[in-house]
Amino acid sequence: MDNETLLATENLLRQCIQDQCDEVEMLQSIFCNAGEMKIADHSILADMFDYLDKKSDRLTQKLDYTITIPISSQVGQTLELQFEFPHMYPSLEQPYITVRTTLNTPNKMHIENEIKRQIGDYIDGGDVDKSTVYVYPIVVWLQDNVDAIIGNATKVQTPTAQDKVNADLPVEMERLWIYSHHLKSTQKRQDILKLAKELDLTGFSKPGKPGIICVEGAKENTQEFWKIIRQWAWQRITLRLSETKSKPQTKAQQFRRFKQFRETLYGDNDIDNDNSVAPISMSEFMKFLENHNCGYVKKELLLLD
Repeated sequence: MDNETLLATENLLRQCIQDQCDEVEMLQSIFCNAGEMKIADHSILADMFDYLDKKSDRLTQKLDYTITIPISSQVGQTLELQFEFPHMYPSLEQPYITVRTTLNTPNKMHIENEIKRQIGDYIDGGDVDKSTVYVYPIVVWLQDNVDAIIGNATKVQTPTAQDKVNADLPVEMERLWIYSHHLKSTQKRQDILKLAKELDLTGFSKPGKPGIICVEGAKENTQEFWKIIRQWAWQRITLRLSETKSKPQTKAQQFRRFKQFRETLYGDNDIDNDNSVAPISMSEFMKFLENHNCGYVKKELLLLD
C-alpha cells in the first residue's frame, strides 16, 4: 500500500471515529433520562478522543453502547438495543446490533430475532442513508414499528386437519457448514448459541480465526439460521457446504451427528462458560470432526479464505 493510499485510509478512519463520537454526544442529549442510554466502557470513548487529538496513534477496542426504549403495547416492558461499532462505521461497515427484551413469553427469542431481522431489512431497504451515522433513525423507526412486529411474531396458527396429514410426510433434514473470516465478538457468539437453541438445531460454532459454524436440523430451520446470521456484520462469511436428506418423521433425528449445539473451544473436552476465544489447533479441530464422523468436510473448510 503506497503512502497516498495509507493517508487516504487514515483520513477516512479518522472521519469515521469523529462521526461516531459526534453521534454519541447527540444521542446522549436525546436519551438523557436514567437507563435510556448506557456506554459499556467509557475508556473506549476516551481512547477515541485521544486518537482524534493525536495523543494516540492506534485504536484497539470498538465502541459499544445500549439504548433502551419502552414497548408501548406491553406495560412495563422494554426493548434494549446493543450496538457494537466497527472502526469504519458509517462509511464502510455496519454496526452489529443485538436485541433483548424484558418480555416473559415462550416465544421471546423468536420475537427478538424477528425484531433484529426487520432492523436489518430496514437498514438495507434504501430508507437509511448509510453515508452518515444512522443509529437515531433506527431507534425512531423501531419506536414506530416494534408493537406491530411483536404482534405479528406472536400470532400462533391453529393446527388444521391438513397439518396433521402433513405430519406423516417425510422431513427434509439439512446440515450447513459455514465459514467466516473470524468469529471473536462475545455478543455474536452468544447470539449464535441462542439462535441455534431457538431453532432446535444441533452442531457447533468454533470461534477464532477462522470461525466455523455447523448447524443441522429441519431444513426450514437451518435455512432460517443462515438467513439471519448472514445479515449480521461480518468481514466475510460463506456457506461452504450444504447436506440434505429426506427422512421419515420417526427417523429424522438419526440424521444428526451432534447431540446439541455448543461452542467448541477445546474439541470434545471443552470447558463450559469460558468467554475467551481459546486457541484450538487445526489438528485438534480435525480430530473433533473425525469423532463426529465429519472428517470428510475438511477439504471444504480448508479452502483459502
